[in-house]
Amino acid sequence: HGHRHAPHVFLVGGASSGKTFAAEQAALALEKKFCAQGAVTYAHELLGYIDAHSKYVRTQFREAFEHGGLILLDEFDASSAEAALVINSALANGFCSFPDGVIPRHESFLCIVGANTDGSGATMSYSGRARLDGAFLDRFVMLEWGIDPEIEKNKAKGETQWLVVVREVRAFMVQRKITDVAATVRAVDFGSTLLKAKHPSEKVLSVCLRRGALIPHWGQIKSLPAVREFLLGF
Repeated sequence: HGHRHAPHVFLVGGASSGKTFAAEQAALALEKKFCAQGAVTYAHELLGYIDAHSKYVRTQFREAFEHGGLILLDEFDASSAEAALVINSALANGFCSFPDGVIPRHESFLCIVGANTDGSGATMSYSGRARLDGAFLDRFVMLEWGIDPEIEKNKAKGETQWLVVVREVRAFMVQRKITDVAATVRAVDFGSTLLKAKHPSEKVLSVCLRRGALIPHWGQIKSLPAVREFLLGF
């Protein structure tokens, strides 16, 4: 608190691990305005542009940079090299060239980058991810963002048995080094919603978990103890 140059943060975590929520909470705690942008392909998505009526169109990044605030740039490892260059230069220089002029960086500007990979390039789970430039990564403190068991428990909305199923499948994946995006917090959330709407357990299991690299193992998954109990309705 009160530290003028808080470090910019690079959050690495799987899909639906709560990175966006964490960034919002950080903004609240630091009493900063919260701004967010998803994956960026072109520089103008960050810098804005001059429209057909010669009017400058602003962006969330511009808001935070000029007036202070915390910006979350999510899915940044799915952004382009062009986007990384813009951020790199804005963080390095203390000013940034926008289409309508050069703007100094507000002293309370803070940047959080959310990513599924650590910037070293595509992984088995996230094949479409770019390798991020070393100079870019050097501007950030890197934090591993795992799944918060409490947040996950809340997403289960009281469907404890389903939560145990998803966690058991997740453990199965870890054990076999299956790195596909499956058995996420989103699966807990979605499955418990379907169960509350009285969908049969067999269908919920299939809709929420039977995907990608898990399909060849489906027989084994259905015979895991917690999964078996869930399907039999104990």
